[in-house]
Amino acid sequence: MAKLGLSQRDLDILLFINEFGKSYAEVLHKCFFSETSLQVCQNRISVLKSKYKLINHTPTGAVSPKYYISLSEAGKRFIFEELGEDVKSCFFALSTLHHNIYEQLVYFALLKAGKEPQRAKVVSWSKTHHHTPDLVYYNGDKMVYVEIEISRKSQEVYNSIFEKILKDGVSNIIYIAKDEKWKSKFLEVLPKWEGLRVADIESFFNSAVKDGKIVADKQQKI
Repeated sequence: MAKLGLSQRDLDILLFINEFGKSYAEVLHKCFFSETSLQVCQNRISVLKSKYKLINHTPTGAVSPKYYISLSEAGKRFIFEELGEDVKSCFFALSTLHHNIYEQLVYFALLKAGKEPQRAKVVSWSKTHHHTPDLVYYNGDKMVYVEIEISRKSQEVYNSIFEKILKDGVSNIIYIAKDEKWKSKFLEVLPKWEGLRVADIESFFNSAVKDGKIVADKQQKI
């Protein structure tokens, strides 16, 4: 299939969908159509689906988002044969839907901030590390863990996580909360550590995408 008729943004969208195996109109709008309306985004998605046959819509079973977007068989062939990328598997679970949305937004934001985020796979990552975060990136030779935290765990669980983080030799860990209220809560309840940073998703995304900066708060007292 030729690339004729597909814009660079179309190609970026397809690659982004492939990275996670799936995405959502709400995420693609925020990442690739931020200067326009959600409807404009949905119209282009419809073109990629109906005209080019590169993507599929599948119901999520949730009120919102109603559908997730994945590559069709033609889309998978296009990714592999035309773009030279390995096709990644698509797995969907309603229980992790919103966590997945935040993870995709943070991944995109890190890219815009000039980082090279990696998605840590439990099976492979756990062979050489004590803790498996949601995302990893490097500041020079210093490793940074990123955790998407949309609900609170027990203090014992957090203590255990931070023990493992220290064993991994991590420079910093950034916790991403769903809003300002939860950011403040996590700054209070997470173990005290100089390398800890906490940000709410909206501020983190905007700072990274608009200014190219990773902005997150430190705890007041260590």
